[in-house]
Amino acid sequence: MTVEKKKVLIIDDEPDTITFLTNWLEDNGYDSCSATDGNQGMQVLRSEKPDLILMDLRMPNQTGFQLYRELRLKSDYKHIPVIFVTGMTESQIFGDECTPLPKPEAFIEKPIDLNALHEAIERIL
Repeated sequence: MTVEKKKVLIIDDEPDTITFLTNWLEDNGYDSCSATDGNQGMQVLRSEKPDLILMDLRMPNQTGFQLYRELRLKSDYKHIPVIFVTGMTESQIFGDECTPLPKPEAFIEKPIDLNALHEAIERIL
């Protein structure tokens, strides 16, 4: 019997961050896929059907804020847990654009604390 690996979608406009998180996730037994902005993130979400999303907030084209709002309002995707991985502080985020929406399952500030990220992913999945 094979255990299916959980799939994590990384949405970040920094290629180095995507590479770093992809390698780290795969070293820790997860499959991963990635996108560089919210528009591409939605396309990958539809095709890959991830178990979890790691999302930056400040990105070109469609921001993480916009994608998060869309995810939480679309019934097909609102069940997918989200971890914000961003250089913004929690008070900057939740005092502003995401106020009417539920908070994500976790929040990790950049630079990324891998222990905190690992604990959050384990708790959520």
